[in-house]
Amino acid sequence: ELNVRAAGWYTDKLGDHAAAEACLRAALAADVETPEAHEKLVALLRAPGRAADLVAALRAWAESDSDEFGKKERLREAARIAEAELSDHEIAGTCLSSLLDIDGGDVEALADLSRIRAAQGRHAEVAELLVRRIDVEMSPEARLDLRRQLAALYAGPLDPPAGPVTSSYRTLTEVE
Repeated sequence: ELNVRAAGWYTDKLGDHAAAEACLRAALAADVETPEAHEKLVALLRAPGRAADLVAALRAWAESDSDEFGKKERLREAARIAEAELSDHEIAGTCLSSLLDIDGGDVEALADLSRIRAAQGRHAEVAELLVRRIDVEMSPEARLDLRRQLAALYAGPLDPPAGPVTSSYRTLTEVE
């Protein structure tokens, strides 16, 4: 608690962000489950040029947070920053995978991770993600579009698997 207070003092009274960051990191080293320290550290790291540190801090906060909604939002933000500012698709994908471990039906995370894995050429993972998206999608039109994407994937870089997906693939390719 003293480190968190000291960080506020360094920031507000002295404008010494490096000292404030050191205090916040000490507070988190003492107790990783200090939400106020996480919150203040993330706020400090939003400064320009600190994107990598910000992503790491958001991931650490998500890891220690007990609130699932908060975890998901921090991981989603970390993924967006990793992709957009750092061009690090691997970290972005890891963040989204962690988010899906919390909520496997998060449509936005499934879509974003599909897009990232497609850009990485990881087609087998894209196929798995499309199947998961089909399962959680509510709109019949959107499910049909996802099935078409899956069929196109199997018509292109992947061989169709055996089983129910193969029959769906054949049905879609015959219809089109």
